[in-house]
Amino acid sequence: MSSIPPAVTQGEGCGAPGQDSVRHLTQKALARRWCLSPRTLERWRWLGQGPVFLKLGGRVAYRLEDIEAFEAAQSRDATGASQPSHAGVPLVVAA
Repeated sequence: MSSIPPAVTQGEGCGAPGQDSVRHLTQKALARRWCLSPRTLERWRWLGQGPVFLKLGGRVAYRLEDIEAFEAAQSRDATGASQPSHAGVPLVVAA
C-alpha cells in the first residue's frame, strides 16, 4: 500500500492529502483536459508555444491560472482571426 495520494499516482495534480483544490496539472492531466496527446504538449514546450509551465527537477507542471490565461488568450471571433476576441469591446480604427 502506497502512502502517495491517488491524485499523484493518477497524474491529476499534487498537494497535501485531502486538499480540495488542485492548483497544478501534470502533462497527462492537461492533455486529457484538452483532448490532446501528451506529445503535443512536449512539442509545444520545445517550440516555446503553449501555456507557461514549471520545471521542477525532471517533472513538468502547469499552474491552473496559467492554463486558464492561455485558454482565454486563444479565444477568437472568427476562424481566421489572428487577434484574440474582445467580446463587447468595439473595434477602434485610426483614421
